[in-house]
Amino acid sequence: MEKYLNMASGFIPLWAIGIISALILGVITIFIIIVISRKRFNNLLKQVMQHPELSESLILKRYSSAKLLRRSKLIEKFAHKNGNEIIGYTKIDDLWLKRLMAKRREQDFKRIMNYARAKGIFTCFIVSLDNKKLSSLFMRILNVSEGFLSLRKLALAGNGEDFNGEKALLLFKDKLDELREMTGYPEWQARYFAVKILLHDNDEKSVRAIRESFKDSYPLIRRTAASEFKTGEKEKLYSTLYNLILNDPSPEVRSAAWKRIQNDFKDLYILKYEKLKGSQLLHALEVLQPSSKNDENTALNMLRDKNPEISFYAAQFLKRAGSLNRLLIETDMGDMDLVERNLELLKKAVEVHEISFLSYIKSADKPAPLYIGAKILADAGPRDFITELARKIFELPDNGPEYFTVYDAVLDAVRNRGTDKALFLMHEELKKRQNNHERLIRILNRIPARADFIFIDTLFSLLENPRFKEHQSLRRVFGTIAADTYIDRLMEIIRGGREKYPHKVRIEALKILGETGKTGCLQIILENLPVLPLDEAKAFTKTLHEYSGENFNRKAAELLDNVDSTIRASLIAALPATGSKEFIKEIRNSLNDSDPDVRIACAWALADFGDYRSLNQALDMLRDPVERVREEAARVIGSVGQKEAVSGLKKILTDKNEVLSVKESAVNGLARSSSLESINILIDAVESDKSLRDPVIRALSFKRKEKEIKSLIEHFKDAGPELKDIITETFKKMGETIEAPLSELMRQDIASLHQYIVEILEKTGYVDAEIRKLANRDVNVRKRAASFLSLVGSLSAFRGIVLASRDPNIEVRVEVVKALEKLETEDGEKILNSLKDDPDKKVRTYTLWAMERLKAKSL
Repeated sequence: MEKYLNMASGFIPLWAIGIISALILGVITIFIIIVISRKRFNNLLKQVMQHPELSESLILKRYSSAKLLRRSKLIEKFAHKNGNEIIGYTKIDDLWLKRLMAKRREQDFKRIMNYARAKGIFTCFIVSLDNKKLSSLFMRILNVSEGFLSLRKLALAGNGEDFNGEKALLLFKDKLDELREMTGYPEWQARYFAVKILLHDNDEKSVRAIRESFKDSYPLIRRTAASEFKTGEKEKLYSTLYNLILNDPSPEVRSAAWKRIQNDFKDLYILKYEKLKGSQLLHALEVLQPSSKNDENTALNMLRDKNPEISFYAAQFLKRAGSLNRLLIETDMGDMDLVERNLELLKKAVEVHEISFLSYIKSADKPAPLYIGAKILADAGPRDFITELARKIFELPDNGPEYFTVYDAVLDAVRNRGTDKALFLMHEELKKRQNNHERLIRILNRIPARADFIFIDTLFSLLENPRFKEHQSLRRVFGTIAADTYIDRLMEIIRGGREKYPHKVRIEALKILGETGKTGCLQIILENLPVLPLDEAKAFTKTLHEYSGENFNRKAAELLDNVDSTIRASLIAALPATGSKEFIKEIRNSLNDSDPDVRIACAWALADFGDYRSLNQALDMLRDPVERVREEAARVIGSVGQKEAVSGLKKILTDKNEVLSVKESAVNGLARSSSLESINILIDAVESDKSLRDPVIRALSFKRKEKEIKSLIEHFKDAGPELKDIITETFKKMGETIEAPLSELMRQDIASLHQYIVEILEKTGYVDAEIRKLANRDVNVRKRAASFLSLVGSLSAFRGIVLASRDPNIEVRVEVVKALEKLETEDGEKILNSLKDDPDKKVRTYTLWAMERLKAKSL
C-alpha cells in the first residue's frame, strides 16, 4: 500500500488526495446520516402504530409535506410489514392525492389504488378520464380488484361529485347495461353516476332512463338531467323543462331548467302569470328577468297582491332588478300622484321585510325620496336612518308647501320611531324655530311622551314667554308626558303671583295643571279660577268635576261660602258646566249679593242651568244701581227668550214712570231675544218714545235671521217716513252681513215684499255697489252682478244693466238680454222711457243700442 501511495504521490498532488479523502468521508457520513434518519423515522412510525394519537406530534409537526412525500417508499415498506393503518395515521394518502391531481404520476396512482382506494378511487377515476395510460390501468385494477358492483362502489365514493360523463362513457362502454341498472338503485349517488354517463348515450334504453330521471327523488339528478339532456324532440324537452320550472320543489332544479330554456329554448318560452296560482306562481316569479320591462311590470302588480308570499317573491325580484331603488329615486314632488303610487308600492315591499332600498336615503338630497323614506320609516325600517333624515331636512331652507310636506313626514317618523339622537335633533330644531310659526306648531304637535327628558326645559321656556301664542299645542304636549316631570314647576308659576309671572303665563300654567287630572291639585286650581276667562273657566270646571266628583262638590261649597268675591263669581259662572244642580239654591240667594260680579255670575248661571222661573224674578236686576249689572241682566233675560221674560221687558218699556236707563236695559235684553215678538215690541217702543231711537236701532241691528229680516221688511212696508228711516238705519248698521240674506229674499221673488226690499237695498247703497261690480275684471263677478241687478229691476239697477250691454263676455251679455226683456211690459216701458231721457249721455246711447239689438236678439 505504502508502495502504491508513494507511486501515486509521484503522479497525484497531495492536495488532490486530501479532497478525494474528504469527499469519500462526506459520502460515508451522509450514508450514515441517512441510515440513522431512516431508522429514526421507522421508530417514529412504530410509535405511531402503537399510539395513533401521537401522529400529530411525532410525524405531522416534524415533517413537512415535501419531506413526507420523499419518505413515501419508507412508509409503503412499513405498511407492507406492519399494516396499512400507518397510511391514514401519517395522512400520506392526502399528499398522494394532491400530487396526483397536480402531476398525474402513475406511481401515486398505484399507491392510492393500493393503500387508499376507498378515499381516492374517485380521484383516480377523474384523473384517468384524461390519461389513456392511467385509464387502462384504472379499468384493469377495477375489474380485477372490485369485481361485481365495482361501478356502484365507484359511484358511492364519488358522492355526487361532478365529472365528464361523455369521457366516462368511453371508459365504461362495455358496462352500459350495468349503468342502466344503476338508475334504479336506492342510493342517489349510484343513480347520479349512471345518469351522468347515460346522458351521452343515444341508445333508446338509455334515453328512456334519462327521461325517467326527470322525476328522480334526488334534486341533483333532476338538475343534471335538466342541464345536460340532449334530444331531437325539442318541444317535448321544452315541455319537461317548463314543468320543472313551475312544479319542481327544488330551487336548484328550477334554476337549471330556467337557464336551459334561456340558452336553448328562448323562442318557445311564454309564461302567462295571470293564469298561475299557488306555488306555480311563486316559482314563476323566481325566474323573472331583471332586464325585462314586462317582467318588472308583472312583479310590480304582484307586489300589491294580498298574499304575503306572492308579495315577498315579487319584492325579491324587484330588489334584484334595482326596481325598488328606482321607485324611490325617480320621483319628484311636482307629481304627487306618482310619489304616492311609488310610496304605496315600497310600503308593500317593506311589509314583506324588503328594506334594502332605504339605504339610498343616506345619499339622497331631493325632497321626494326623503318624503317617501320618512313615510316608510315612520312605521318600519332601520331607526338610525331617521336620524339622517332629520339632519338633512332640518338643514334645508323653507321652500314652500313642498318643503313642509317633507318636513311633516320627517317629524312624524322622529315622533313614532326616532332614536334619541333624532329626538335631540328635533329639540334643537324647536329651539331654533321658536319665532317661526309654521315650523314651531309642527314640532310641538309631534313631540312624543318618551322625549320628555329632552324637551321639558324648552317647553317651560315657551310657557314662560309672554309673546308665545301657540298654547293649545303646548298644552297638548304637556298632556302627553308624565305629570311628575313638571307639576312642581307649574305650581311654582301659579303660586309665584303676578309680580313674578305675567298674567297670561299663570293662566296657561293653570290650564296645564287642570288638564293633568291630578286631584291633589284641585284646591289650588279652584282658588285660581278667576285667572281664567269665563268660557275657559267653564270648560275647565267641567273637566275638574268629571275627575274629582264628590271632592269637587265639597270644595266648591267651601269656596262659595268664602269672603273672596272674585273666586265666588268665577266659580258660580262655571258651575253649570258640571251639570250638577246641587248649588242652584245658593245661586238664587246670591242674586242679591253685594258684589256686582257675583250678581252677574248668578244671572248667567241660572240661565245656563235652565232655571227660568228664578230668572223671571231677576227682572228686578234691570233696576240694579250698577250699569254693567243692568246690561248683563238684560242680555241674560233676552237671550233666554221665554215668553214671560219678553212680557216682563215689554212692561218695562210701556211703563211711563220707568226711568230711561232701565228702559235702555230692557231694549238691550230684547236685542238678544230670538222671539219675533221682540221686534214688534221694539218697533212699538221707538214709535211711542223717540228717546229710544238709537238704542232700538242698535237692538234691531242684531236681528239678522231670515225670519227676522222678513218681519222688519213687513214693518217697513206699512211704516211712515220716520219709522222707515229708522228701519233703513237699522239695515245700514247691519252692514255687509245683511246683504246676502236680502239678496236671497230677492231671489225668492216674494211679490208682496219685492219693492220694499229694493227700496231698502237702494237706500243702503247695495244696488250701487253691485253696479260697480260690473266693471270688475273677474267675469264671474260681473255675471253675478248683472243677474242680481236684473232681479232688482229698478231704474237705478237698469242704468247699470244697459252699461253692461257691451260687456266682452257673452254670458254677461245674456244676463243683460234677460233683464231688458222685462222692460217689454207696461211697467217696464216707464223705466225704458226714463233711461232714454237719462241725463247721462252714455246711458242714453247704450240704452238705444241695447234695445236695437234686443229686437234682433243679437247682443
